[in-house]
Amino acid sequence: MSSVNKNQFLRAMASPAGRLARVALGAGLIGLGLGRGQKGWPLAALGLLPLSMGAFDLSALAPLAGLPAQGEQLRDALDEDADYYVTRIGTL
Repeated sequence: MSSVNKNQFLRAMASPAGRLARVALGAGLIGLGLGRGQKGWPLAALGLLPLSMGAFDLSALAPLAGLPAQGEQLRDALDEDADYYVTRIGTL
């Protein structure tokens, strides 16, 4: 996956819709896990990660791309990156 595609994915996940999707995914995993009884506890525990990341505006994947984990800082960094590509393409 190219860095532009990674940045588009991270931009989508850092958006309000992406945050809502992470919260919904986490809640769904927790519900599914709790619905399965004792065998579902690991799934419910796993659901805490996307739920908490969405609720607290954090990204677990951004540091893997060398970007900040905090949502506002991530959006600022991605906006600067987009400006760089627009400027670079404009000068070619």
